[in-house]
Amino acid sequence: MLLFACSASSPAQAPPADSTTPRDIVSLRAELAADIQQIEASAAATENDAASYQALLLGHLRFLDSVYAQQQIVAERAKEIGQEREQISEQSARFELLGSESLQDYTFADLEDERDSLDDAEFQLSLTDSELKSTRSLLESVTEQYTANERQRRLLQEKVDRTSDPTGRAAVQRELRVIELRGRIAEELITLRKAELSVKELERQTLADKQQALASRVTLAATQVVFQKTDLDRLLNSIDEEQTRLNRLVVQLQQSLQQLETQLTTVPAPWDRATTDRVRSIRRLLHRGISDANDSLATQLLLKRHAWKMRYRVLNNLATVDEMRQMRGETAKFYERVRDAQNVTQTRSEEMRLDADVARRVQTDEQLDELQMLQSRLISEAFRESGRRHRLLRRADRLFARLQTDLTAKLGAEPDTTTWGAILPVLQSWWFYELVAVDDKPITVGKLCLGFCMVIGGVFISKQVSRAVGHRMLPKLGVHQGASLAAQTIAFYILVMLFGFFTLEFLNIPITVLTFFGGAAAIAVGFGSQ
Repeated sequence: MLLFACSASSPAQAPPADSTTPRDIVSLRAELAADIQQIEASAAATENDAASYQALLLGHLRFLDSVYAQQQIVAERAKEIGQEREQISEQSARFELLGSESLQDYTFADLEDERDSLDDAEFQLSLTDSELKSTRSLLESVTEQYTANERQRRLLQEKVDRTSDPTGRAAVQRELRVIELRGRIAEELITLRKAELSVKELERQTLADKQQALASRVTLAATQVVFQKTDLDRLLNSIDEEQTRLNRLVVQLQQSLQQLETQLTTVPAPWDRATTDRVRSIRRLLHRGISDANDSLATQLLLKRHAWKMRYRVLNNLATVDEMRQMRGETAKFYERVRDAQNVTQTRSEEMRLDADVARRVQTDEQLDELQMLQSRLISEAFRESGRRHRLLRRADRLFARLQTDLTAKLGAEPDTTTWGAILPVLQSWWFYELVAVDDKPITVGKLCLGFCMVIGGVFISKQVSRAVGHRMLPKLGVHQGASLAAQTIAFYILVMLFGFFTLEFLNIPITVLTFFGGAAAIAVGFGSQ
């Protein structure tokens, strides 16, 4: 058996170096299953201490079996990548042989599909680079774990050789057996990580070849393919099919909600806490599904339809310059809406990922009631629909980006991309920055600057008007010079107060702000005098 062979094997000095050597993993898993059955059969007749030891061995053996299963998956993935590489090589050879003749039946819709595939390949390439980095880190970690386990195994082996007491020797041998099994697991994990690393590198090379082949076809097809009315009809028909599917989904969710309410009438009250939480979760899932489907119908699909029509007019020179300028403004707004929807969808997908994993495990349990099965089914369906919606939004994002590129090629760069266009938003944010709120009215930087300018202007006007009154008007009326100067001073202060109150009223600043700033000024003067 595998377990006992592991115990009796000679000490390994280094982790396995070759992960490409073919092995009969099916036979290894069969031997492992026999060991597990043997331990399970003997576990029922053992005492408490022995039972805990048997449970520890079972846990390690089951984990080792899962590692073997992952190795099988990686091996199958390597075969799939090999077949994919052969297909890419055949397509590339055919394209190099025929050249433009291979694109005779190409349509604009086919070109857009190729562009989407090219973008997907670029995205997958960057994702694969991240996975390669993570796999290398995991390989280093499990190698360090293997080295530490080997040190501990050698120490225990020496302890077994030095122990003469049969009882103590048996206890140490049990511990050594567990350590050897952990070493076996570490070896297989190293083999798994190396296999994953080689598969990821092969997958990256395949994606790079695919990206290069797609880029060549797209570059050549872009110079030959024309956006025709039949292409537009085909693209709009695909949007209609998606709308039909979403309408059907909304009806199904509404029917599920009605069935839920009908079933709840048969559940005896009062409900326990678990049932209440489960019902609340099911209702939330159904309402969110209906809301997301309606949002996709009302916004994203309609925006895509409008974008395809605009792009058809732009590429076929059917739109005027003014219309294209208007299209550019609309496209920028639509692009932002799609980006916001992408962020929301991505956040929800990450939140639902763990729930979906739990739901898949729960669905295999035969002791669940109807509410639990309904909840797990809705979670799985919502996660799949979230992935579909994310792909739809990613394609819409690319569509609007390409439309912006087409409009820029026709109209040139936007004036907002100049230095002033970059500075203006910063100035606006500072202008409307709120310093303090008095009587629930904001006092912003812009109000203070504008108020300061208006007060300075009011002081200047008050000075000119009061001087005209004191030096010209009153002396002509025969008023004494001293009285004229007094009247000039009084008029100046009255006008300054008038302009000050007018400024506060015009800027919607409460008069109580004078109390606030007056108190602050008094405190400042007090500290300054000290």
